[in-house]
Amino acid sequence: MGSMELRTTQLRAAVLALVLVSIGPTAHAVTVVSVDRTVRAAVGVGSSDDQTLSSSQLGHFDVSIDRQVASESASAMQLSDVLLSADRLTVSGSGAGTATWQALPVDRIGHSDLIVQFFCEGDATYSIPSASLTASGTGAASRLRLEEVGGPALVDEGPGAVGSRAGFLAPGVLYQLEVAADVAFAVMEPTQGDASWSLALEVAESPWTIGFDDLTGDPDNYTEDGFLLTNPSSLHAVDDPSVPDPPAALTSQLGSTTTLTGPGGAPFALVSIDLSEVDDGGTPLTVHFTGEQAGGGSVAYDATTDGVCCGAGRFQTFSFPPGFGDVTAVHFDAAGTVFDDIRIDLAPEPGAGAAAAAALAVLALLGRGRGRSARAARPDPPARR
Repeated sequence: MGSMELRTTQLRAAVLALVLVSIGPTAHAVTVVSVDRTVRAAVGVGSSDDQTLSSSQLGHFDVSIDRQVASESASAMQLSDVLLSADRLTVSGSGAGTATWQALPVDRIGHSDLIVQFFCEGDATYSIPSASLTASGTGAASRLRLEEVGGPALVDEGPGAVGSRAGFLAPGVLYQLEVAADVAFAVMEPTQGDASWSLALEVAESPWTIGFDDLTGDPDNYTEDGFLLTNPSSLHAVDDPSVPDPPAALTSQLGSTTTLTGPGGAPFALVSIDLSEVDDGGTPLTVHFTGEQAGGGSVAYDATTDGVCCGAGRFQTFSFPPGFGDVTAVHFDAAGTVFDDIRIDLAPEPGAGAAAAAALAVLALLGRGRGRSARAARPDPPARR
């Protein structure tokens, strides 16, 4: 192979790599690096139960310790689950620490914390649908922190009510979740301190499917994998044999609008949705979808059902046009229909499509250039006699 051909081949490989980076597949796995849980209760002389758990030991932990010397006391407890599947990490639990001083001049410590370090191989979302932190009395504190190790905090909360939190996680970055309750003091007057924490966290890799697995009752908002669905008249779970993967969802009032938004209002790509009629009336129904595009403007799509309500093949899958590939919110009126399995992917990075198109154009030019070089290198045909 000549030097020109070698350089051309190397350039083609580099450009192809750029194409794969721009439009290539994403790995799907969440890896837990470590889980530390500490429960400590001490009065005067420290006593603790500390343990570091590997990812193969994830599961359910229920630990409580009490220490008492005369009228002095300290206690701590923790109940937690750290569950890992192929593309999902779920952390939930609660902890508390208390300490009371009456007469003896000794230290008192009531401490409970949970620390989980993890990373994702592909793009992912985190969501904290519920959390609570309390602290009262001398030396009491509680905290919740989700951070990029060595980098900024995504969530950093102290005592008080914690609203729902959601956002995106970058691939290959080490993150740490820490939630703790502390009571620690050594004073010469009667006092008491109490602190507690409770938490639910879910990390899910892309692409995401909202399957309404946790939809119960008639809430006016529902969060799954960090994506939020709201409807002023409430959403209702449909759990019957005609739903392939129950539950599905429907709106409680005709004419009400359901709105879908991404974690923290970030843009996303709406891929498809499954729809079916509520009643077997034999009349097709049209659901109007309107998307607010990240760059401004809007996009619309109408999905019309086949009029067949129940039995095998009840649900139809409707795929959205490319205009829904980078939206910040989608509004739809699903009156008379049941909806399920809303499939969502990551919105493309700004300029990613242009970079891929440019790379493909370079590949085409290189191909034409190689053809011309090959023709130029051919020997002239022998002269006719």
